[in-house]
Amino acid sequence: MKRRDFVAFCASTMCGWSLPSRAEQGVPQIGFLHGESPARFGGFLDLVRQGLGESGFVEGKNVLIEYRWGGRPKR
Repeated sequence: MKRRDFVAFCASTMCGWSLPSRAEQGVPQIGFLHGESPARFGGFLDLVRQGLGESGFVEGKNVLIEYRWGGRPKR
């Protein structure tokens, strides 16, 4: 078997696997991506959590929020 064929086989096999994730367990996930630092958005995120709470969602209990921060807006 050639190296290229072996790599293609491995890649196709790995793409077919279904790895369990938290989302498959029925818990909704929200992704928050922003280029600034988290310090500037504390108040905004509190309002988002409050709005989710009014809809019956509590972070860490029945909804997960994944935060990603850039921290370098000029880049």
